[in-house]
Amino acid sequence: MTAVAVEIRTLQLSDLGAIEEIEQRAYPTPWSRSMFASELAKPTSICLGAFEGLDLVGYVINSRYASPTRVRSASTSSSASRRAASAAVITRTTGKTR
Repeated sequence: MTAVAVEIRTLQLSDLGAIEEIEQRAYPTPWSRSMFASELAKPTSICLGAFEGLDLVGYVINSRYASPTRVRSASTSSSASRRAASAAVITRTTGKTR
């Protein structure tokens, strides 16, 4: 079994396209691009992405003072290794897996 190198870093506005792709696959009613841009701009939001190389494979966004319904996390479903890596990030950050 090959280890998967995953880097965790803060999401940037330049990641919006990749976030949108994952969001549309993960949720029947995805957030809009402007909703994500708003969260990324808030100083109280925690916005982290899991990257394999340059590819975003999962993310978690948590508004510090928001209700639990404002916590958003998702991951790609193209491979078992990506799901496992993303689930680890989501579990560590939110305590929930998707």
